[in-house]
Amino acid sequence: MVPVHAGEGADAVAADLWARLVSIFIVGPDGRRPCFGWVDRAQHDPNWKDNLMFHEYFHGDNAAGLGASHQTGWSALVAKLMQQYGAREERRVTRRGGGARERRSAS
Repeated sequence: MVPVHAGEGADAVAADLWARLVSIFIVGPDGRRPCFGWVDRAQHDPNWKDNLMFHEYFHGDNAAGLGASHQTGWSALVAKLMQQYGAREERRVTRRGGGARERRSAS
């Protein structure tokens, strides 16, 4: 489904798609990463929770990773988007006057 942004340009559509894609891998308000689905070890175990896997495809309702979990062709795109997300968050925190310590304590 393509997002609808009446009156907004391609930049708004691109920003929305970017946010949706990155959100699959980011820890949400519930403390879980959608890409890990219902796998508790991946969600909570300190040895696994920060090891992202770029699956072949994702469940349409809950974003759980499905299919092969090795590096697939589009994983480089997701890695680049996540890098941009981190840079954007860094700029946002810096503008507020915070720093790296503030970001870590918020996680």
